Amino acid sequence: MKVAESMINPLGEDDDDFECNFLLDRNLSVGLAIVDDCYNQIPALEKDMFWCSDVEPLYSVDTAMIPKNPQIGSVANYDVKTDDEVMMMPHMDDVDMYDFESTNHLIPRKTFSVISIGRTFGSRASLASRKKSMMFDQLMRGKVSRKQ
Repeated sequence: MKVAESMINPLGEDDDDFECNFLLDRNLSVGLAIVDDCYNQIPALEKDMFWCSDVEPLYSVDTAMIPKNPQIGSVANYDVKTDDEVMMMPHMDDVDMYDFESTNHLIPRKTFSVISIGRTFGSRASLASRKKSMMFDQLMRGKVSRKQ
C-alpha cells in the first residue's frame, strides 16, 4: 500500500511533504548556472529539414474549420475628426524659399506636433471654469443673451 501511495503521489499529499527550500535552492542554482556558465556561448547554427520552408502550425479538423478572429477592437476604424486641431512645426527661416534648384524646402520636417484647441481636458480645469468657458463661447456665438 505504501509503495502504491508513493507512486501516485511522489511528493506526498500535504504541503509539508514538499521540500520547498530544496526546490527553491535547486531552481535558483540552475538559473544562476545558466546565466553564469552559458553567457555569450551561442550554439552553432545548423541547417535542419525546415530551413527553407514555411512551416504552418497544424490544427485539428474541428479547430481548422473555425474562422480566425483577430480580435479587432470597437474603435479600430474610428475616424478622428481634426477640425479643431492645429499642426505645429518649427518656422522655416533657415530655408531659402527662392532657391528653385533645391527641393529640400518642399519636404516637410519630421518635428511637428498636433495640439487641440477649444477644449479643456484633464483634472486641472474645474467644473466652474468649464461652465464659464462654455458660457463665454455661447455668448460669443450669440446663443445666450446677457442679463441686464
